[in-house]
Amino acid sequence: MFGALGVAYTILSAGGATRAVLGHAALLAAPLAAAAACGYAAWRHRPGRRVPWILFALGAGCAAVGQLVWLVEQIGLGRDASFPSVSYLFFLLFHPLFATGAAVSIRLGRDRARYREFVLDTAVILIATFLVIERLALWPYRFLEPGATGTAVAVIAGQLAAGTSFLFAILVLLWSDPVISCRAVPALAGAGTVFLVGNFLAALGFGTPDSPGSALDLVWIGGWALLVLAGLLSVTDVSDPEAIAARTRLRRILRRGIAPGATFFLGAIAIDAALRQETRPTLAIIYGVLAVLLATRIGFAVRAAERKDEERRQLGHNRALVELSRALAGATELQVTLELIAQWACRLLEARAAGIEMLTEDGTVLELRAACGLPADVIGIRFPVEGSFTGWVVKNRRPRATVDPAADPFIRPESVEFLGSNPTAAAPLYFADRPLGALFAISRRHPFDEGDLELLSSLADQAALEIENATLFEKVHALSVTDPLTGLANRRQLEHDLAREFAAAGRGRRLILLLFDLDDFKDYNDRYGHLAGDEVLRVFGRVLASETRAMNLAVRYGGDEFLVLLSDSDLEGARIFADRIATKFDAAVAELGRGRVTVSVGLAAYQPGMKSAEDLIAVADRLLYEEKGERASRVRS
Repeated sequence: MFGALGVAYTILSAGGATRAVLGHAALLAAPLAAAAACGYAAWRHRPGRRVPWILFALGAGCAAVGQLVWLVEQIGLGRDASFPSVSYLFFLLFHPLFATGAAVSIRLGRDRARYREFVLDTAVILIATFLVIERLALWPYRFLEPGATGTAVAVIAGQLAAGTSFLFAILVLLWSDPVISCRAVPALAGAGTVFLVGNFLAALGFGTPDSPGSALDLVWIGGWALLVLAGLLSVTDVSDPEAIAARTRLRRILRRGIAPGATFFLGAIAIDAALRQETRPTLAIIYGVLAVLLATRIGFAVRAAERKDEERRQLGHNRALVELSRALAGATELQVTLELIAQWACRLLEARAAGIEMLTEDGTVLELRAACGLPADVIGIRFPVEGSFTGWVVKNRRPRATVDPAADPFIRPESVEFLGSNPTAAAPLYFADRPLGALFAISRRHPFDEGDLELLSSLADQAALEIENATLFEKVHALSVTDPLTGLANRRQLEHDLAREFAAAGRGRRLILLLFDLDDFKDYNDRYGHLAGDEVLRVFGRVLASETRAMNLAVRYGGDEFLVLLSDSDLEGARIFADRIATKFDAAVAELGRGRVTVSVGLAAYQPGMKSAEDLIAVADRLLYEEKGERASRVRS
């Protein structure tokens, strides 16, 4: 391009016949270079992408032929060509070929909305271009002198042809998918714009179109240089991500500018029409059509903005749910899951506080199980389903919001104390068709709108799934460490807890291990059957569970043997505990109405010399069998 401008400067510096010769040479070389570049682009592209560049090359070739004819007429024959001449017809052929090449490169896909916007943009740009051409280029020819009709027709044809090229070049920039390389599209649009400007300047008298070597040649050479640049850039990768991103940004900016630009243009031509001494009815109708199209285009822009806002909001919701899922991915305990949900509800809704209320087993009461941003003493507070705010949400299976909790008929008085006057919203927690509870949030200042309720509902749906998963995990875990017959812990749980307690005993904590064994259980089982024996085992399990503190562990060790770990206890306290177990068990077996079953126990206290937990069990087992032996001796005597 800089070389072309240098050539043009040389031409303008020359004078007389030399300027004409150099001007013809430059104006012939420029379209030939453009034809060569576009032909090269067509050769390098695969068949599906060649057609636009073939048409561009043909158009540039026609312009070169026109320039050659002009050169022969003016230099070879020694006479100036009449205007319009045969050469001018070749120049005109460039524009329909260029416009057709740009048109076939436009791909809109199957989106009807894109078609509607494309048609509206085409109409707005077309009418605006026509009005500019009419005002700047055609208006001077409104009063024709006799014999000037041919000149006027040529000027009008040239302006309309250049306007068509400009129209499709801009539409390629606005709407084409990457059929043409993203790097080449701006250059094509620039070439179409430059050629239109050149026609305007020629029509307005800036430069002499009948003679080369004028300053107007700079415009034509610049247009051909841009077309050369487009051809060379088109052979680059059409899927270049950086180029696609750059063009996408440019297209977005230009599309946003269509409506305000057309509005400004409509105002400008309205002022111009008011300043004219006369305004033709046809132009007034065109102004009205442009105003209607512009209003329609603005309406589409507003709806597109609303859709984009909705998509952005939906994307934000989806990201929030993804973040919540990631946060809960490692949570397996139900209480931890509930607390994390409350914390994330606070964060994602930008709320002052949030919490989860879970239904009790009978489904009539909601209990506050976890909260974020609320005092710790509210945990455990209960509300009846009937007549409460969250109860209404659970019963009706839809979210609810209130601006002023104190004035809401479903807000309980005990809730107002920590809700205050802050807007509050709640959404139901349902897994399939089974209600689990409700998720609520308390706003800092602003009431919850429809979007907030939708997000709260989405969080509640995701939370319900995570709560169900945590509940199932806890159940499965409980089954894996629980004896199914007695409900006590099994040996797997014992291995975990005994290792921990034994290590704590090594650091100075007291530990007593009791090993129970049901006396003559085999005889009882043989006499009354296995079902009766299982019932005795369940009875002993219930007695052991009822007498064992939560901080201690009761285990079915195997068969009719049971084990209890007592931490922070001594042997005297352990003997009292064992006697109480034996007494209650004896009474419970007597109520069954069958034979009597007694229980023996071995008590072992941790000693510093013990190396492992097995040593503690071995001592208890030895003492157990010593007691069983003494009991058998007493019975025989």
